[in-house]
Amino acid sequence: MHLVLVGDSTLDNRPYTDGGPAVIDHVVKQLGEGSTASLLAVDGDMTRDVERQLETLPPSATHLVLSVGGNDALALSDVLARPAGNVSAALSELADVLDEFQESYRRCLSGVVALSLPTVVCTIYNGAFTDPSEQRVLSTTVRLFNDVIMQCALDAGCSVVDLRRIRTEVKNGRRKELKISRRRPDRRRLPIQPHRRPLRPRLLDDAGEQAEAPPQREQ
Repeated sequence: MHLVLVGDSTLDNRPYTDGGPAVIDHVVKQLGEGSTASLLAVDGDMTRDVERQLETLPPSATHLVLSVGGNDALALSDVLARPAGNVSAALSELADVLDEFQESYRRCLSGVVALSLPTVVCTIYNGAFTDPSEQRVLSTTVRLFNDVIMQCALDAGCSVVDLRRIRTEVKNGRRKELKISRRRPDRRRLPIQPHRRPLRPRLLDDAGEQAEAPPQREQ
């Protein structure tokens, strides 16, 4: 297996680990002998940048993980500060923003799926903000963007890993390394839909929680 990580700082997170292991380190360790992983994801990249990342895709790649969209959402978040006459008008503006995001994300995912490699798509995590009011508003907004991601992923036949199951901690105003909660979620509520046998069902277990590996795409 040669697993390739594509997207943004959710996967390219070494600058945020305070010297600890990054996502790529956990993945390589769990894959074990005979398998490897490559990091193409770039901190700060958006959906439009994934095409450039894939230009350096290793010929030996067998599986892909895509985690992108958070920076797109941040770039579109100015909608939250716009004045609106009523709730309906506010929702209408949000709908326009989500339509723009959906077009961009679907174009990005289409380029990934065109490679015909088993692909796992990750949602946007909620982040960790010191202001509870800001956290509440942004977490609610993330749900809307994640709905777009999940619909696009399921339309493309990709499995989904919901990163909102991940907790973050803030220390001295800086987000610490992402850590997966050791509390096992109720799997009946996980939005991972395709019922296919995973190749390595404990791929990311070293990070503290089981996560499904990319499924084998039917030939």
